[in-house]
Amino acid sequence: MKKIRILIVDDMLLMREMMVSSVRKIFPDFEIDVSSSVADAKKKMEYEPFSLVLCDWEMPDVKGNELLRWMRSHPSRALNAAPFIMVTARNDKEAIVEAVKLGVTDYVIKPLTVDLLSKKIRTILFEGGKKD
Repeated sequence: MKKIRILIVDDMLLMREMMVSSVRKIFPDFEIDVSSSVADAKKKMEYEPFSLVLCDWEMPDVKGNELLRWMRSHPSRALNAAPFIMVTARNDKEAIVEAVKLGVTDYVIKPLTVDLLSKKIRTILFEGGKKD
């Protein structure tokens, strides 16, 4: 069975740690990597694809929506089709519409709970991405 690899992209250390802890608690066999910037995330994704990307929108270098845009336009199927969950405090309609147009798999508004994160990951990776 192929190893499930998750990339968590967030500039805030506390948020990255919380998401890593949450994912490990529910899915201890998953391989988890973290990036504090979009530039670092791109390097990691070019090296080896991930099964799922969890990404914040608001970051100081390049925003999460730009990472999503880059992934969806990438020639590699492993990158352009990888599930992407935007995990953000942005709950304005414009941001949500833009994320959907860019091809986001799901959109989660912070604060994030372990139960919600677990449900989203389970739905995307094990139930074919069907949302409630």
